[in-house]
Amino acid sequence: MQHIIRACDRLTRQAEDVIVLEGPYDQPYQVLSPLWEVRSDVSRLLHELEHGDVLTALEQSGGACLRGLPDSAWVVRRRAELATAVLGALEPLIAGAEAAGAAQDVVRLTSAGLRVLPEQRGLAERRLQAARACESEDGVASFQAELKMLGGA
Repeated sequence: MQHIIRACDRLTRQAEDVIVLEGPYDQPYQVLSPLWEVRSDVSRLLHELEHGDVLTALEQSGGACLRGLPDSAWVVRRRAELATAVLGALEPLIAGAEAAGAAQDVVRLTSAGLRVLPEQRGLAERRLQAARACESEDGVASFQAELKMLGGA
């Protein structure tokens, strides 16, 4: 146990610029120094959605965000924040494409959204509906199979 305590103490001293102690004297805890910033794939994508081209940001993303992490409260909150931002950014674009009768654009926009939010059933349903108007039978069948896996029609 003493070996572990010494190793942790040594690590804390080596990382003093990165990890700082906060809290009361009798119950201190370690936090990341305010001088450092940690960016996740979610924070990067949120920034790009706010400051860039929505479609390009989604198409260039690495897919589902925070992949492989257990569902901690922080992860669930960040994923929900991302879903809200993605759907909020996409909705006017999809609605505009639907109003213009641009089914191919609807398929492209919903596909980009599903790249980041693969379990978003609403996007999958809208993509299938648009695909029926413009895609080949293979595309419709593929989208229909994906929707079925999500518990849809």
